[in-house]
Amino acid sequence: MDIFIALLAGSTAKLYDDLVDNKLITNEYHKKMLETLQCFLLAALSINNFTFSTISCMLTICNYIADKGQYSNPYDFSLITMYPIFIILSYSKREYLNLYDWLLFLFLCVVLALEPMLIKEDSSPRKLVMRFLYTAFFISTMPFYYKLLSNGVFLTILYILGYAIVSVGFQVYACSHMSFDEFNKKLFNGMEELLSDVLKTFGINETPTNSTS
Repeated sequence: MDIFIALLAGSTAKLYDDLVDNKLITNEYHKKMLETLQCFLLAALSINNFTFSTISCMLTICNYIADKGQYSNPYDFSLITMYPIFIILSYSKREYLNLYDWLLFLFLCVVLALEPMLIKEDSSPRKLVMRFLYTAFFISTMPFYYKLLSNGVFLTILYILGYAIVSVGFQVYACSHMSFDEFNKKLFNGMEELLSDVLKTFGINETPTNSTS
């Protein structure tokens, strides 16, 4: 049951973000329904799982530091304050993390911190490709996660996977109006810009100056 709840919670979180941020849903009644469902699913996962609560809290803080604008909605910001409550309530259910748990946790922290800085647009061909690639990566490596990770970290991966699947669906919808040539052109330009931003982030000059004779 927790596996289903984790996937549904991640999917609901991303569905809410995309529908509200892009003004595809304006009815306050529908918004409150999605908000209530998201809070209920998070509580169902977190209240008995200290690891999930703690990792979700720390990943959310990393994402907030990298992109505060994403939390301009009071509801989104309020989710940050909920996690400490879940951590306290689930403290008695804490479990020890293994090496694979820590490695994956550090990897997720880096991804959530860097992505908002490198891909700033809400929708684009390059964002579609990037989200598709790591969704495919998580799905293809899921059998290893199930065997190697602790339960709380595994549920965190499923939450992220649900989030990513809905994100890919929205990116497909957002790019569906483009012609094939336009999509390819924007994708090429976007990936070139992404590479340039990555090099700048690490202080690498991508265009070395020619020496003068």
